[in-house]
Amino acid sequence: MAEPLLGHLPLVATHVPGSGLVSVASWPVGPAGSVGLDLGFGVEIDVDAARPSCLVGLTIELPPVDPPGGVPDGLRRVLHRLLGRSRSDDLVGFLGESARDPTHATSARLGAGVHGRSVANGDPDLADLPGYAPVPGVTPALHRAAIAQGAACAPGVSPLVRAVGLLEAVAELSVGGRALDLAGAVRRDLRIGVDTLLGAVDGGLRPRRGGEAARELAGLLRVVSSLTPRQSLVAARLTSLARELEPHRRNRPSTRRPTTSKRPLAPRCHHDRGSAEDASSRRQLDRDHPGTVDVGRSDLLRRVPIDVGSLPGALAEAPIAAYRRGPAEVVVRIDGWAVRRGGLWARTFHSGDGSLLAVAPLRADVGDAVARLLVPPEAIHRLEVDVTDRPELPRPSPALGATQRAIHVGRFAAQAERLGDVASAAQRWRQSARLWSQAGDDERAEMAFALGDRAADALRLSARRPADARDGPLVVDLVDVGA
Repeated sequence: MAEPLLGHLPLVATHVPGSGLVSVASWPVGPAGSVGLDLGFGVEIDVDAARPSCLVGLTIELPPVDPPGGVPDGLRRVLHRLLGRSRSDDLVGFLGESARDPTHATSARLGAGVHGRSVANGDPDLADLPGYAPVPGVTPALHRAAIAQGAACAPGVSPLVRAVGLLEAVAELSVGGRALDLAGAVRRDLRIGVDTLLGAVDGGLRPRRGGEAARELAGLLRVVSSLTPRQSLVAARLTSLARELEPHRRNRPSTRRPTTSKRPLAPRCHHDRGSAEDASSRRQLDRDHPGTVDVGRSDLLRRVPIDVGSLPGALAEAPIAAYRRGPAEVVVRIDGWAVRRGGLWARTFHSGDGSLLAVAPLRADVGDAVARLLVPPEAIHRLEVDVTDRPELPRPSPALGATQRAIHVGRFAAQAERLGDVASAAQRWRQSARLWSQAGDDERAEMAFALGDRAADALRLSARRPADARDGPLVVDLVDVGA
């Protein structure tokens, strides 16, 4: 019998009345949070972003009540492959009971699970790491697809990174997810990823030709082109782009699968920065609208404070500046982020009572991302600014803001480990630990410190990555470093 795709950790299923969902918990979330992967049939899995072979849990939509308690055959097959016969039978029975009586909160243990260390799948190094399971086991195709899709959906990424993340998830699932019948999910993300990729390339975004990121992307594009209809324009375009990225191997198509990458370092990617005329216009704009450096005293006096603690993802380290322009206008500028502005909004708040005064999307201004907001003149000297991908939500509290930043920094640390940059990984893990301490979560702070110490030990031993970081980098990691 085939091994379950989600490993052997003990599971507990819970139904909350009125939610329409059953959640299955496996392991506590680590200091880098979790990333989810929609498998169709109303099933989504979540894996630990720092150690993605560790399952955090899965969520299942309750099946329809007609017939009462009936569970569709497709859902049964998916759960069987994910969990194995014993636990999937228990979960199917629990789903049926919850669907028949959705008004009561219930929970149940699924199967016997596996306790202690597994000789086949265990990692003795993980046994000493606080909060991590000695029995990982999520199959690489699923957890690598989850990480790639998580990178694609992160706020502030370029269209190229978003496209590569979606396509890499498709490539992983097209091989490792065959037993789950994921054709619908693969086709959906394939279409979105290809459209986004071709739009990014037409806009001048691509890795440097012949570099490491370009070679790996070329191999990914060949895999993706094989998933599109033969002789189609899309397949031809993807194949042509792969040849452009790897011209010295024009007659030797790559057979590399995304799951076998072991190269630790990523080159820089380059973007089309525009013509000399654009550069001249940019210099004039910089004189009219001060950026983040080389500003005089009068410009500093016009600055508006930025709520750094609430900035999501990579925005926490972005070159953001906000300043007053005239009696009622605030300009927010992120240098070099024109291609990464998608879905981002700037907001102004009254610094006294915290009330929202204005909100506007970031738009391209030569190479920068810029938002212009009109505020009441009487409030022009009492403002704060933030940038967010969720403008409908209120600003997070200091504890929630520290938690969000701790998770994002942890994800950067995990990415650095996959790339073999253990020095950056150690630094990032310790930064994440400090943020978890600020948020009041001592358990995850301890976990992050332990991961930082492990990366530091690997650095002292001249290792490319910690001993338990066995997977190589993803293609989206290589592209993201320079994009």
